[in-house]
Amino acid sequence: MQRALALAVRGRWSTPPNPAVGAVVVSGEQVVGEGYHLRPGAPHAEVIALEQAGDRGRGGTIYVSLEPCDHHGRTPPCSEAIIRSGIKRVVVPCVDPARCVSGRGLARLRAAGVEVVENVEREAARRLNARHFLAAAEERPKVMVKIARTLDGRTALYGPATLAVTGERASEHVGRHRSEVDAVMVGSGTVLADNPRLSARAPDGELLPRQPLRVIADGRLRTPPAARVLSKPGGDVLILTAAEQIDGPKADAIREAGGRLLPVTTRSEGGLQPGAMLSALAAEGIDSVLVEGGGILLSSLVAADVIDFWQIWIAPKVMGAGRGVLHLGLSSPLSLGEMHTTQVGMDLLVSAFPLES
Repeated sequence: MQRALALAVRGRWSTPPNPAVGAVVVSGEQVVGEGYHLRPGAPHAEVIALEQAGDRGRGGTIYVSLEPCDHHGRTPPCSEAIIRSGIKRVVVPCVDPARCVSGRGLARLRAAGVEVVENVEREAARRLNARHFLAAAEERPKVMVKIARTLDGRTALYGPATLAVTGERASEHVGRHRSEVDAVMVGSGTVLADNPRLSARAPDGELLPRQPLRVIADGRLRTPPAARVLSKPGGDVLILTAAEQIDGPKADAIREAGGRLLPVTTRSEGGLQPGAMLSALAAEGIDSVLVEGGGILLSSLVAADVIDFWQIWIAPKVMGAGRGVLHLGLSSPLSLGEMHTTQVGMDLLVSAFPLES
């Protein structure tokens, strides 16, 4: 199991919003297969390890660092792959708390006559995917944040002028990443300033088959009916707004343009409550959301401590005067844990999980 956990760490920075998982197949005293999950949509750790083991794994044991899935998502159920392989024993640290798994994988294995052993390296497994467990316990989607900034910490120019902060390779990466989450969310200020589409696109600009729900946090209903995000093609558009904005000419115009309005509780100091927004998305069946701005929305999510993974793109540019990452002050700095860096074209991608207390 310790080897399975070590393998899982290799994919930790590329698997979000999925948890990091490793697997080891053992026959007798010999390891005959290993694997780890690399990214959403790619084969799961169990499948890779079983394929490497082949017939040598029949009658053996598979150690998996999290409960095998039992649902059809972007990949088939791992529980079925294990049963077909002839594995006789499965060892796991704990149940996967995700709504789509939550004990069903282990139940399927037991029903097929496979021996299941639980609670092996349980605490280490929970530490590895701490934010995955936290989001499930809070019954909310996993929240990922994508920020593009210059070397001097600016995300945009002041005023109506726009500037592409990062390069083409970074844009391609983000376009693909949108297809790996259930929803992409921005604040109304970002819609007004940048007029984004928020669609998932291939490097050639073509729409990817899997499109996220596009979400706008817009308490005052400032989104223009002519905004590009409301135009086809692309995924559906959900606008979270204050209850008093649900009816009226502005709301009717947005509905006619293709947007769907959903009322959300507001904070006493103004703006939508972060917890209420995430609860509303969970009720829509959203398990993961990628937040791409703006500063006010990000500030509220940081203050509520609901961000589970950070991706900060740093471009080799200096902007001078301009907008920063957060628009509201924090009572104390947010500390992130170990940082992972990747060069993508001319830009640097820094990934990090919040530091666990």
